[in-house]
Amino acid sequence: MKEQPDVPVMALLDRMIEMETLAQIAAKEEHGLKGNVLAIRKRAMARAYLREVFETEVTPESYPIENVKEDYRLNKHVFWHDHDEIRAVQLMETCCDAGEGKGGCNTEEDLACFVEAAPRMARYEKELRERFKTTDRSPKAIKKLLADYRTEIDVANPNLRYEEIAKPIKFVVGMPHEWHKGRYDIFAREVVEELFIIDKLELSRPVQSSFGWHLLVKLEHHEARHWKEDDPRVTEEIRRRRFPYFQRETFRHQLTELKKRYSVEYNDGGLQILDDLSGAPQGQP
Repeated sequence: MKEQPDVPVMALLDRMIEMETLAQIAAKEEHGLKGNVLAIRKRAMARAYLREVFETEVTPESYPIENVKEDYRLNKHVFWHDHDEIRAVQLMETCCDAGEGKGGCNTEEDLACFVEAAPRMARYEKELRERFKTTDRSPKAIKKLLADYRTEIDVANPNLRYEEIAKPIKFVVGMPHEWHKGRYDIFAREVVEELFIIDKLELSRPVQSSFGWHLLVKLEHHEARHWKEDDPRVTEEIRRRRFPYFQRETFRHQLTELKKRYSVEYNDGGLQILDDLSGAPQGQP
């Protein structure tokens, strides 16, 4: 393409297909092309097609606006909601049955236990901060770090537990904490306030609530949104999310059209090479 900038892309593609067809015929007739040579040709052709033709023509902006609007209608809750949504993990030490709806730990014995736990949580924080310095800042790595740490001290402190908070914590900023109870399965006030303060994928200070002591890590924070269908941010985000699948679908369609035009057979192995080169996902969401 660089050597022949004035030649249409499809014309170059035609020549590539013709060369591949001749190569296949030559291989069948044993005209000096060994299997490994043909494999290298096919890989080179796949690379050239993908990089020089397909990727220049199929871009996120190619995803039809009609599809964007349909996606918005089906997933409006993603773009229009009144609450912030936080996903988090924690190490928690409790001295009582602090399950949801049980009111917390407030007996004298419970409170005395929490006083004893305070220096332990401070030590855990210090040790974890050292480990954070050499840990990849990704949700997967952080979760593994906390889970492994909990396993290490299992015998020394069976009251400490690791928890991946299954439900996202939902909270409408500006509304009183009591307003959320029964609406969003809200956590203790101290926990929610700390999660809003700390940076994503960073360890919190030890936080005491009526349920116990918490060391928290915020994995994700999606703020409240009021994005309409014609908001440019909606179009950009939908196209970004859908593009890998759209790219693969479009590529398969083009392969089908080429097969009709040239009667060239292609197989899943060849398609896998193209997938590997492009990083395209293997299936639909």
